[in-house]
Amino acid sequence: MDKPRRGRPPKSGDETLSDRVFLRVTASEKAAYDQAAESSGIELSEWIRAALNKTAKQALKKASQVP
Repeated sequence: MDKPRRGRPPKSGDETLSDRVFLRVTASEKAAYDQAAESSGIELSEWIRAALNKTAKQALKKASQVP
């Protein structure tokens, strides 16, 4: 029988997250992000990534519709 591995189990997903984005925000903005992520039941970094991805897709779609 194999011993269980120590540490956090690997995250799901095929793509390794290697790049970082550094962002300065106010304390109240950070608190709002923390609260939104917690209410969604996900980690803060996941919540921020989802929000940015959604906004980027909308912006790109809008930009491609401009003649």
